[in-house]
Amino acid sequence: MVKSDRLTFMIVPALFIAMTVWTGCIAGPKDKVEVVCHYMTWFKFRENANSKIEISHWKWDGPHANHDPLKIYNGKMRDIYSRFYPRIGVYDSGDPLVQDYHILSAKAAGISTLIIDWYNPGAPGDVAFRSLLTRCEKLNMKAAICYEEKTCFPDWNKVDTRAQAVDKAVKDFKYLNEYFKRDGYWKKNGKPVILVFGGWGNWAHGEKLFTSEEWGKITSDSKTDGWIVLQNFKDNYPNIKAGFAWLGNASYTKWFYRTGDVRLKEKKMDFYIGSVCPGFDDRGVWGWNNKPRFEAYLGLENFNRYLTDFDNSNCDTIQVVTWNDFAEGTMIEPTVQFGNLYLNRLGEWSAAKSGHKFSSSNTLLPYKWFYLAKSLGAGNAEVIKIKELLAVDKYPEAAAMVDALAGKHNITIPPYISYDEEFKPFKTVEDTWHSDGYLRPDADGSFTLVKRNYGAIDENRHRKLDEDLTIEIKSLSPGARYTVQLLMFDKEHKFIGSLDLHKSAKSGIIKVDFSGLKSKIKAGTTETAVKIWLEGPEGVKINPDIR
Repeated sequence: MVKSDRLTFMIVPALFIAMTVWTGCIAGPKDKVEVVCHYMTWFKFRENANSKIEISHWKWDGPHANHDPLKIYNGKMRDIYSRFYPRIGVYDSGDPLVQDYHILSAKAAGISTLIIDWYNPGAPGDVAFRSLLTRCEKLNMKAAICYEEKTCFPDWNKVDTRAQAVDKAVKDFKYLNEYFKRDGYWKKNGKPVILVFGGWGNWAHGEKLFTSEEWGKITSDSKTDGWIVLQNFKDNYPNIKAGFAWLGNASYTKWFYRTGDVRLKEKKMDFYIGSVCPGFDDRGVWGWNNKPRFEAYLGLENFNRYLTDFDNSNCDTIQVVTWNDFAEGTMIEPTVQFGNLYLNRLGEWSAAKSGHKFSSSNTLLPYKWFYLAKSLGAGNAEVIKIKELLAVDKYPEAAAMVDALAGKHNITIPPYISYDEEFKPFKTVEDTWHSDGYLRPDADGSFTLVKRNYGAIDENRHRKLDEDLTIEIKSLSPGARYTVQLLMFDKEHKFIGSLDLHKSAKSGIIKVDFSGLKSKIKAGTTETAVKIWLEGPEGVKINPDIR
């Protein structure tokens, strides 16, 4: 979501006026550029264990705009909260096939890194980043985070002093250091790159932004040796050696590159990151219930303006704003409205910089692969082979296999996936538990306690009353203890009470026999679910299984 500090259509810093007369050396054609892309992982459209559709970030219910993806518009598309519709239809960010399609499509257009907004350990964005990082490593891509500074301050975090806000950031960066060590994390000169979206507003202790000294303490105390990259350029931050642009009008981008080049020349900065964006349109969410904002889409005219301004600078890294922010219309992800227009222009432009050959058919191949994978299954041997070829840029070989596989199974791949042709919604199999954010799900099925000394998980499904079950605590860290609760719900699925079933500091098996619990079950209960509380020092783990 773009806030006022990020949206710069009409905001031109006064420094631009002074800088317009600067006549320093402007870079000529660049031998190589690095293209990164801001990527959203918050979309949910999935079937849960109760066969109900869960939706997040496709739906909008406001006083001026209402959109419900369960409703169909013109018989072809779901009613989503955007003026634009993805080529693959409404999707779930947790779907591995969607992630692979996005990675491979971005890669075909010359993008080398996907950057994700990151809020807290164990939060949905953290879980999504961990998954995306792993898939990027398998497909020869990189991933990085954009840290949300606002989460350290009120109203996002309950803190009373700036020292407490700094301490929260220190803990976050200690946690993030494990990601920074990964081969798939984006690095410059061997150091991880961490973008930062600044907070906004004031509180009793000044601006909700860390000072230069506070950033020094955060990186020192967390032992983080990386590039902190703040938005735009900050005065009085001598220890911050990089900055990044967001979207803006022509005056903004010209100011940004002129200022960046001066700072490079004066050695106040080691690098900076430019931007490219197709346009902006948040009328689907009516400006987030404010005043809708709209920047005209003029084919490639606006997109090319960003690229030209970048070309006329010494900047060597550019960030696409964005891959898939459909609510604000800044996406370059293939859509029904624009097809692969922006991917193809970006691929053509970036290939010219690196001397590589580019074909517009390359950016379409990941979509064809996605359609075949959904039709035949991700485990199909030929589907797997095509993905492997795309991951190493062997596009002619992949194209030949795509055509052969489609012909073999008599599959006609449509230009886009309309409502009447869409596949079944993504259904989670592994998500047995829902975490409160303080228990972080790990790849091995266990949960780790983060940020404080207690947290909880509960079942994603409700079971019928009297349905016996077995809960196994397969492993438990020393010093930890847990409580197993039974949650009770009425026929309208409303929570009406809970019952402690078992408390222990040891792993083991708990059998729940409802015949012995009837006197303790609240009247009106028709469904139940299990909740597990974990207590102990930060970092303890539990590995539960339910059957």
